[in-house]
Amino acid sequence: MALWSVLLAPRHPIVIELIEFLNQNGTYKGANKDIWNMVHEFCRVVNTNLDNYETDGAWPTMLDDFVTWKRNKMLSPTPNIDE
Repeated sequence: MALWSVLLAPRHPIVIELIEFLNQNGTYKGANKDIWNMVHEFCRVVNTNLDNYETDGAWPTMLDDFVTWKRNKMLSPTPNIDE
């Protein structure tokens, strides 16, 4: 996952959130070649706001879980630091 931040994050900022999700989740410890390829494809074709993500697509469960996490995060109000 450290390589994702070096290789993918400069072109695909959504990878930063994916890494955050994986660090918080803790159940995903590594990525095989298929996951690498699918993450790269995900970054290339899915908009950062996830509006074109197809839930019935052939994405790995890890990416489905990430999308659910990110959508919940986008719906949650952010705390106001000034208060």
